[in-house]
Amino acid sequence: MSANGLIAEVSLFAESCIATRPDLHQQKDFPPDLWQEMAARDLMGIIIPQEYGGRGCSYATLAACATAMAETGGNQGVVMTWVGHNLNAALHLGAHGTPEQSQHWLPRIAKGDSSLTVAVSEPGAGAHPKHLKTSAVRQGDDYVLNGEKSYLTNGPLADVFLVLAVTDQTNDRKSFSAFLVPRDTPGFVQTPGIEIDFLHPSPHCGIRLEDCRVPASNMVGAQGTAFEAISLTMRAVEDALSTASTVGAVRYLLNQLAKAAAPEALSREAIMALGTLADQADLLARMSQVIAQELDQHPDDPQRLMPLNAGFKTCLQSLQSGIDDLKEANSLNFSGKLSGPGGLAYDAARRDIMKMSGIATTAYQVRALKSGQAKLAKNQ
Repeated sequence: MSANGLIAEVSLFAESCIATRPDLHQQKDFPPDLWQEMAARDLMGIIIPQEYGGRGCSYATLAACATAMAETGGNQGVVMTWVGHNLNAALHLGAHGTPEQSQHWLPRIAKGDSSLTVAVSEPGAGAHPKHLKTSAVRQGDDYVLNGEKSYLTNGPLADVFLVLAVTDQTNDRKSFSAFLVPRDTPGFVQTPGIEIDFLHPSPHCGIRLEDCRVPASNMVGAQGTAFEAISLTMRAVEDALSTASTVGAVRYLLNQLAKAAAPEALSREAIMALGTLADQADLLARMSQVIAQELDQHPDDPQRLMPLNAGFKTCLQSLQSGIDDLKEANSLNFSGKLSGPGGLAYDAARRDIMKMSGIATTAYQVRALKSGQAKLAKNQ
């Protein structure tokens, strides 16, 4: 199937299965029937290679599908869960897994029978390597893991977890390795984790590992390289692909405002402003595609996406301000069309956009400061 055909397929799913449920943003648990429907429509392995039962598509196609799902369905939380399921398997097992690991897990994940979640952050420590404490100690042919992880996106849906753990430490410098830990491993306990007030129904949880013993063959990638290969890469790639769902959510807001408006009640200037905002959203969509294409062309260097991700965030904030101003100035809630479930869905979509744009703000501020300092130094 062509990329356009797949995008149309995803749009149809969003129209019939997501848009018809405007209360999804009020649910903390991901609906099992929605997961099963995505699996039945063969949407669970978009970027998993075809030899493992996936569709073998590019990041750019996944991004375009995410935009379509968010625009048509109006729920960024569903998109986040769907993208995360597709991404984690291909990004980590596809890039670093052994042939045996890939053959065991990827076909199951492509069918939606299994799901992989990455466990990096820890309570009170976030993902800062200096403060991570979860350990993995070699004992014969096994590793024994102890520690606690938090803020696991899709954790309640997963049956296997890619856990970052300290395998060596020299003075204050820690080396991390990644291990596949199935949910049914003795000593594995799911914990409530951190409650968040956005991106519902994308579920989160924590886990606690108490003498969890896994075979040494469950290590993913080379020993001691997991923080750079898994954690830093995941952050950059997630930021890159989140632009796709965000621009879809922005288009959803604009579509809802257009539906709520009575054209005869809008001034010429207001109609022009709506058109200008739609053009800006199209520009952001193009930026998102360029970011995904860069990821396809340079999969081993996701850090190169940081400037593009930063520019996207800046443009997004300006566009969202424009949407808010247009809605307020023209009272775009005509005839109560944005009240009731539809209005709550609009408000939830807006909140998700704002929350998502604020993630990793400190890291981007540090990057902007360094960039500004470099510009000053170059031109003195």
